[in-house]
Amino acid sequence: MKKVLFLILSILVTINFNIFAQEIIIVDTENTEHEKIIENYNNYSSMLKEYLITNQNDYLKSYASLSDEFYNLENTFSPMLPYLITESLFYWNFFRNKIDDENSKNIIDNEIILFWNYLKENFRLGKSEIVAYNYVKSFSSIYNVKFVLPLENFSIEDFKFQNDESNYELISDTKMRNDFYHNLSKVEGMLFRLNKNKEVLDVPMAMSEKSFYEVCNNPKFLYIIFNDKKYNLLLDSFIKTSELLYKVNYFDFDKTKFENKNYILPKNFYDELYSLFSVENSLYEVSLQYEFCNLFSSLLYKSLKEGFDISTLLNETEVKVYNKILENFYFAFCIDIEFINSFLENTKFLLNLDYSKYLMISNLKTEGDENE
Repeated sequence: MKKVLFLILSILVTINFNIFAQEIIIVDTENTEHEKIIENYNNYSSMLKEYLITNQNDYLKSYASLSDEFYNLENTFSPMLPYLITESLFYWNFFRNKIDDENSKNIIDNEIILFWNYLKENFRLGKSEIVAYNYVKSFSSIYNVKFVLPLENFSIEDFKFQNDESNYELISDTKMRNDFYHNLSKVEGMLFRLNKNKEVLDVPMAMSEKSFYEVCNNPKFLYIIFNDKKYNLLLDSFIKTSELLYKVNYFDFDKTKFENKNYILPKNFYDELYSLFSVENSLYEVSLQYEFCNLFSSLLYKSLKEGFDISTLLNETEVKVYNKILENFYFAFCIDIEFINSFLENTKFLLNLDYSKYLMISNLKTEGDENE
């Protein structure tokens, strides 16, 4: 009887372990898949970019030879699709006429035409794909280029996003203001307790772990502490604690730097600190809020640097949210998690795209040729 029980227990343990192991593998696979997508895109796109800078045909030939692999069906039916759309449209509208090697050009053209023919016959473009399309198109007016698709007698009408978040109501200014003062009073309480302890010990103090994680898991607290000099003592205490617990003693939030001017929170806070927290000390929804703040700020900086209008990539509700955040950064912490999830899913890939300097180089070369 004991042997039978032992055998049953062994089987159950093995099954549970296998299930647990599979879950771990799935998580790792997802992370690896995302990294693989970025790597594949960069490996391909970099060949054309190097050609535009150096004018060396070896890069162009490599780009052409990799085209059939890049625009294959496996990539088309994967999260790489927005990258394929972006790459093909930038090439077709901005870089194609800069290529003198007709053989390489024909190879690339054929693969792109096959890809777009397949999309025309088999796909209804989703939101992230339309964001990619509109992102490329937004540069046509900047560089005075007539925007066309690779297929003749085929056009995508200027896409107007349906307000698919019509049930989502933005928080009123009154509720947001009340929420802000509610959280401000709690931060004031933290500062009061810290000052009281400082009077006793007369040395800069670290926070208790409980207070530290309370601040980190309430982005509204963190926003107040980082953006109001009145709470510098609290900020010093917070940084001292992060150094003691995680060896992180610097947050890049110098607003005199152009790239930091529109950041809601320090851009390295999430990557270098919060992402290191254990499951017990972090919250999934809070992680999404930090990701959203970083994404929004990075897209804003990207648009200012590259010259495109973010609002052309967003639907009606997203434009309202975008404008409200620009009016008051605190609004970024008063947004529904479902909305944040959707926004991250459909726009995050844009941060991996870098064409602006190559468009400029390409444009300068054209002007130079005309002057000659």
